Amino acid sequence: MLLAFPLEQSVGQSDNQAGQRSPVSVQERENSSLMLSPLQRDWLKYHTQINVILDARRAPFAFINQYGEPDGLAVAILTLFSQRYGLKFRYLIAHNDDELRKLKAQHPAAIMSDTLTIPHEQAAEYPQPPLSLPWLTSPVVLLMLRGNGRPANLHELTGERIAVLGRSTLLPWLDTWLPTLQIEQAGDLRQAIGWLKAGKVRGIIISQFAAEYALLHKGENRLCSALPLPVPPLIASFSAASNSSVALTILNQALQKTPPQQLLVLTNHWLTPLSSPLPHQHRSTTWRLILLGLSTLLMMAGVMVLSCRSAFL
Repeated sequence: MLLAFPLEQSVGQSDNQAGQRSPVSVQERENSSLMLSPLQRDWLKYHTQINVILDARRAPFAFINQYGEPDGLAVAILTLFSQRYGLKFRYLIAHNDDELRKLKAQHPAAIMSDTLTIPHEQAAEYPQPPLSLPWLTSPVVLLMLRGNGRPANLHELTGERIAVLGRSTLLPWLDTWLPTLQIEQAGDLRQAIGWLKAGKVRGIIISQFAAEYALLHKGENRLCSALPLPVPPLIASFSAASNSSVALTILNQALQKTPPQQLLVLTNHWLTPLSSPLPHQHRSTTWRLILLGLSTLLMMAGVMVLSCRSAFL
């Protein structure tokens, strides 16, 4: 089933959480307004809402929460843009590949809520779409069960089944550099973790951001980040089908005007435990938070550098 949500229904938080957010006054919004070109202003007159295609299988970047609302880091960033700059978004929800293809065909001018890419890595079977400025960079890690033995490198897992999420941008890299792994494509993070717990796969190759979301936010204490992969960090961006996308240029301006510290705050929300850790979990959770804080700062430093470079091009 295909679903569409206006922004007011897609805050990505419960009513109580939404009520705790500081309201943005009209004056504040005017002070933070984007310096739009005549073309961009005209485009917004005829497109009162920016259509955003959201693949619900991509937690924690984008998914449908327990309240049936669009949620995730990408949604939080777009919600911030609505509050600060008055932009309005309409979410078009896909739950599988068929729905995703139909939405892309029906709404060719829509923005994809999140696209992960590897810098300077592109394969013919996975062409890279036009991208916005990045809003997150994340290393890639191997997620495994605790006590199941940590390999010194991925070559020690030759012949083992390893899960990746859907049409992962990592597949061409894995095919080239680690062809001896048996790659299993999971529909989403929940399915991949289920395979890991059931012993169907030995590990999951995912972004560190998604791994720490599972460990900290979802409390998957049987799992651990066992090994970093020697691959450039993944870059998370919005994307469009066309290089002439006006909506993408508007989002770029919003990203340029948003301080990296605000993106860091939004990122950390998805890396916060939902409940207090048990006494025997407290020490490991604390160290993970410390290490993750350092890695997140490095992620956002990458965003700052890339944003500054783009601003001067």
